[in-house]
Order: sequence, then structure tokens, then C-alpha cells
Amino acid sequence: MSGRNNNSRVYFRKRNSMTIVVIIIVMFVVIRHFYKKGKAKELERIGKDFPPPPECPKCGESYWLLTGTSPNYKSANWQCSYCNKKVTIKRNSNCEKSRRSDRVITKDVQTEVWRRDQGRCVECGSNENIEYDHIIPWSKGGGNTTRNIQLLCQECNRSKSDKEPGTW
Repeated sequence: MSGRNNNSRVYFRKRNSMTIVVIIIVMFVVIRHFYKKGKAKELERIGKDFPPPPECPKCGESYWLLTGTSPNYKSANWQCSYCNKKVTIKRNSNCEKSRRSDRVITKDVQTEVWRRDQGRCVECGSNENIEYDHIIPWSKGGGNTTRNIQLLCQECNRSKSDKEPGTW
């Protein structure tokens, strides 16, 4: 009998991992369906009507996944892609004006970035006219976390403009 129990436990574990694989495949198919059927515009509209928070209150990351909207379209649910914290955004509760005030890079982040980059431009190594730069531009959803800020000299920063990494 003990041999039978051990086999069933192994089978149960394999079945759970297969279930996870099936769920991932189904999620991929659903996402692909949204884009094929022109739902990308709808997702874009939801993102504009209910913008995600600039940073996760738990981990400080700025990457969010839209998990759904309320049936009456008065709120949207976002989930942090790093720590899985869930946040509900109500219509007009996260307006653009408040997001703009969050653009200021805190002194703690500035100090840590300065130490990490050793006070030099990460592109050319210059230590003159140094500026703090968003790796993923603020205009494209980048946050003020240490992972998204770098030091660039004025010349390198101007040539980068609001381009994303790898495109300049």
C-alpha cells in the first residue's frame, strides 16, 4: 500500500505542474485573442482612464499589469508585476496632476544612484554637467526607483531625449 501512496503523490505533483502549464498557455491565447480582435485599443483606453499608480507602495516598482475593470466601468484593478500587490483605481482618483508631482526624484534615490554610478556618466564616463536620467522615460511610464534612474552628462542626456534603452 505504501508504494501506491508514493506513486499517487508523484502523480499529483506532476498533475499540478501540468495544470500550471495549461493555465499559462490559456493566458497566452487569451492575450493573443485580445490583440487579434482589436481589443488592444480597449486596453489602451482603460489604461488612460484608470492610470496605474506611479510606484508600488510595497516594493517601489513601476511596472503594473491590468487585471480587470468593474462591470460598471467605475474602477480598474492593477497588480504589481514584481510583488503582486493589488491596487484598485477609481475613476479620477489618480489624476495626471498628482502624477506630475511624483516626478521629483527623492534625495535618497539621488544619493544611491550617485554612489552606484560613481558620479560619472554611464555612457561616456564624463563627470561634468551630470544629470539624473530616467532609463525608461517618465513619459512612457518609467518610475523614480533606483533601478530606473541613471547618471548621464548633459550631452548624452540630450541625445537620448525620451527614447527607451537600446533605441539611441
